[in-house]
Amino acid sequence: MPSNRPPSPTLPKHRGFRDLSYRTFGLLKVRSFAGMRRSGARRRPYWRCRCACGRVKRVRADDLLRGHTRSCGPCGAGGARAHGHRAGGWASPTYVSWQCMVQRCYDARHSSYTRYGARGITVCRRWRNSFAAFLADMGERPGLNHTLDRIDGRKGYTPANTRWATRLEQSRNLSSNRLIRFRGKVRCRSAWADAYGLSPTTVANRLAGGWSVGRALTTPARKPKAVKSGMKSKRPKARATTAREGATSRTTPAAGA
Repeated sequence: MPSNRPPSPTLPKHRGFRDLSYRTFGLLKVRSFAGMRRSGARRRPYWRCRCACGRVKRVRADDLLRGHTRSCGPCGAGGARAHGHRAGGWASPTYVSWQCMVQRCYDARHSSYTRYGARGITVCRRWRNSFAAFLADMGERPGLNHTLDRIDGRKGYTPANTRWATRLEQSRNLSSNRLIRFRGKVRCRSAWADAYGLSPTTVANRLAGGWSVGRALTTPARKPKAVKSGMKSKRPKARATTAREGATSRTTPAAGA
């Protein structure tokens, strides 16, 4: 079936023209060349871009390259107005979390891009193209101490692999943590220590000493010996001087007298 969409303009061949096809700038992904348009006294190249929220926008090439335009406009201004996620002139915490998730996976200038997008971490298409879909799947951000956490750090952001988690919960989900399997469950050492009322250091020392996992976790920690109140100090007291010794010291003449 023939498409009603007009064909994309032919790419110019003059010197200085840069092909930006399929590159990503912030929340914008370049889809196709939109032609040359007059801007001021010159004709400049424009590109048809798709924002992470799903909107399509024509953007001038130099605005993309210089970082002047990195979203469709409402997204960059915190614009989840259609979803009611805007209060007091600022975007809601839920919207900010969604926006940062997309940026660190697709914006090469983001401070965390090297740990996410550069490692192949992606956002599923349903979420990347729609904040409303993300909100329907994840719900509101529970609190300011909650952020998005990937359950399996090797996979991307999908409904099955993403949760709202506190900083403590995320610290226990790091790839550098030592995981311990006990009674059919896998947890990090700190989580097991909390579950059995032990300190992580105690569990670590026991395992390093050759204890089995079951013994290291189920053996109660030694309680420090309580000091009984009213106990006499064992420090020796100074010997009292007798009356005879005192009299002798008073009658002894000084040297050279």
